[in-house]
Amino acid sequence: MLKKTIAGAYLFFGTLLSPAYAEVVAKVASPDGRIVVSIDTDGDKRIRYAISRKGKYLIAPSLMGFILTDSYNMVRGFTADGTETAKSDSTWEQPWGERRTVRDHHNEVLVRLEQNADYAGRRMNVRFRLFDNGFGFRYELPEQAGLKTMKIADEWTEFDVAQAGTAFWVAGLEWNREEQIYQRTPISAVATAQTPITMRLDDGTHLAFHEAALVDYAGMYFKRAEGQLFRSTLAPSSRG
Repeated sequence: MLKKTIAGAYLFFGTLLSPAYAEVVAKVASPDGRIVVSIDTDGDKRIRYAISRKGKYLIAPSLMGFILTDSYNMVRGFTADGTETAKSDSTWEQPWGERRTVRDHHNEVLVRLEQNADYAGRRMNVRFRLFDNGFGFRYELPEQAGLKTMKIADEWTEFDVAQAGTAFWVAGLEWNREEQIYQRTPISAVATAQTPITMRLDDGTHLAFHEAALVDYAGMYFKRAEGQLFRSTLAPSSRG
């Protein structure tokens, strides 16, 4: 069941050109201006995001949403219903690690989305935060009369890695055990990986993909769909 908020996948580690059929919803840059996220809707009104760094794609336009078992999927039929931006520059103290204090310096955009009447007019927000060395995002479902709970079969969160490179990863969803040996392969040879998964692109840029804030929510695997397009796959429930 899902109520107010879902925290989705976070990934770390752009000026984007959108296809003619895409409607740009929002664009925001990191504090130093090097990393840019662009959010748009395509011809099927599917919400997409893309990430670039120094004007070069890291993540090509990638879909977002949910596959449900008790209602229409939350993938198509979206229109933007406004955006909000914010900035932050503060520090917080962590209980362990290499640094006692961590600087939280980011720019943020919250995109408010609504599905059309064919999909019951449900509302969903997506919040992006951009830092000088990475970015994160999460889904947020506001309280609404038509969506008190939802049964999620899977996320439809894509990560279309735009450049070739090498991946360092551990296989996920294996039948015999959770812990596996790390592999080093081309990005295009990854199957289903646990997070974090790390990539080194051919231009030297490093990417690491991970998840956060898993409160009453399934863990995520990183599954290659084709080429270098990956989709999140949620850990299966013992109750189906």
